[in-house]
Amino acid sequence: MQIIDESRDVKLIDNCYKDLLKYYYEKGSYSKVLLLGRRYAKEYPKGLIKAKVHFYLGESCYAQDELSQALANYRKALDTNPQRDLRDLIYHGLGLVYIAQGDYVKAKANIDKIFDKELRHFFQGIYYYKSRDYIQALETFNIFIRDYSQSTFMVKAYLNKADLLYEMGRLNDAIYTYRVVLDRFTSQDQADAANKAHYGLAWCYLKNGQFKKAIDEFESTLEHANNPVVKVSSQIQIADAYQESEKYLQALDMYNSILKNYPNTIYADYIQFQIGVTFLKQQELEKAFMALRSLEYNFPDSRLVPEAQYYLAVGYFSQDNYREAKSLLEDFLEKFTGNDLISKASYLYGKCFYNEGDYQTALDVFQSLLRNSRDPDIKEIVYIDIGNVYLSLRQYNRAQKTWNTFLKKYPNSDYAESINLYLGGLHEKEKRYQEAESHYRKVIDAGKDSPTRDEALLSLAHLYLDKGELTRAKDYFQRLAERRSPLALKGKLYLAKVMVREGKHSQALELYDDIIAEQSSISNIAKADKAYLLKEMKDYQGAVNIFRETIGSGIDSAGLRFSLGQCLEKLGKNSQAVDEYFKVIYMFSSSPAATTGNQEINYSVKSYFRIARIYEKENKFDDARMIYQKIIDLKVKESPIAESRLEDLTFR
Repeated sequence: MQIIDESRDVKLIDNCYKDLLKYYYEKGSYSKVLLLGRRYAKEYPKGLIKAKVHFYLGESCYAQDELSQALANYRKALDTNPQRDLRDLIYHGLGLVYIAQGDYVKAKANIDKIFDKELRHFFQGIYYYKSRDYIQALETFNIFIRDYSQSTFMVKAYLNKADLLYEMGRLNDAIYTYRVVLDRFTSQDQADAANKAHYGLAWCYLKNGQFKKAIDEFESTLEHANNPVVKVSSQIQIADAYQESEKYLQALDMYNSILKNYPNTIYADYIQFQIGVTFLKQQELEKAFMALRSLEYNFPDSRLVPEAQYYLAVGYFSQDNYREAKSLLEDFLEKFTGNDLISKASYLYGKCFYNEGDYQTALDVFQSLLRNSRDPDIKEIVYIDIGNVYLSLRQYNRAQKTWNTFLKKYPNSDYAESINLYLGGLHEKEKRYQEAESHYRKVIDAGKDSPTRDEALLSLAHLYLDKGELTRAKDYFQRLAERRSPLALKGKLYLAKVMVREGKHSQALELYDDIIAEQSSISNIAKADKAYLLKEMKDYQGAVNIFRETIGSGIDSAGLRFSLGQCLEKLGKNSQAVDEYFKVIYMFSSSPAATTGNQEINYSVKSYFRIARIYEKENKFDDARMIYQKIIDLKVKESPIAESRLEDLTFR
């Protein structure tokens, strides 16, 4: 600087500026580059090295994310008609700025202007990668690696290829490529590349769920990295890996160790936040509350403070503690009005009221959110929940109107299938079968392989079954049964039911046996259905065996016990039949349903009549009279029949 300040030799001054700018830029001292470069541009507007000065200014502005300033300086450098080598560097700088701004057309145009074929090819790979054209990017880097084996960009090409494979989900290929970097680029000046490769490997293993290997790789970055920031960052990743693998004690030990060894680290607030999140995952809400409150106290200006409060509210919400969740959310909504999480917090606030059954308040919150939120994703979800609120309030027309509005506003939404399914169910509930069918078909015809499509297949098949259109119902149940889906067995079960209605009993039995062999919860239902079919086919002993097996598997009901009793009665096993009929009366008639005059009490009455008739056949007239009197005392519509039978038995 002394030479610059005191010398009058322009060439010497230019050389000093050039050397200093290069030195500070390579050290990453961008603020000094900007200070020095702007001084030169001001004092020597026609200086011989102004192209290089503006280039360095552009590079430093880009490094500090000052994109418009970077763009202006690159253009000024280009306006001076620099030499070819520098012009290539300027074009690549312009390309990267336009990529950062999302203007991929201009980015590609500038990168394609790079004269040096090797440099152009490398940055075309970068362009395709950043614009998410992963297939073209991979092909470009592969060609570069093949054609420029001695390039100084080779290690960067391999690292970019590995990162690219990671983004594409080809984790095993990414792991192989990172290992190529570690095997081939081992010189001292490539330690940074090795560190990045270990770091990339760690993330591959983390995504694969191989947490121990991930931790080993993060620890390798500690060995290769001399930068304290990188060391702390890697230790944090190890702690985060422990947290992801649910090794919460190790995670907490690691977080606390970092705070102890690096008390002034720039990541201190993040570590405190992660400690709180770890306690949340352990469902230790009081400790989480203390840790996250400590974050707010010790780092009041941290951007993580509102996030901490929001996640604490989520923790209480997940435990159905809506009172605490609402308290935290109300405070959040009052204090952090401009925060990015404001819409999510408002939505969760509304969900608290919804889950508490306060539908009107939930509706008010959701409607306010719909009017005021700028978050398009939240708005989509809110439409769905407003429909659910109307559904809970039994305002079916409003629910339908809300969801139809949703489909008009968001025809390509990921939730469109679910909404069509909801609307189909609403129309079917109100016997509007044509409209219901239309919505179910929209889901099916979308062609997406999803659980929602399977539900639509099942719903449409049910609709046809209810309408008595057995052939069409059978077709859709068959399609569902052939899919690899959790609902496939249900499709097969209902396919068997259709066959029963068609009188194809042997085929239905084969299907029931296939389902039973799967040993799932649906298998137990299939057992019951098979037992009823065997009863209908008058195979009473077979039905008895399956009824008993079904009860043993945990499925029991008044209807099932009553049918078992009927089969035993047909086999002449009257004593066992009476036992089952009494089980119907005493095991099921005390249920809440029995007091409302519905099917459960009918089975009780039917069972009393069956018992009485058996007693009559066995000449146990006193016992029969006692049973008829019980029916009379029930004061049901069948009581007069029991009175008549009691009179007939008076003199017997």
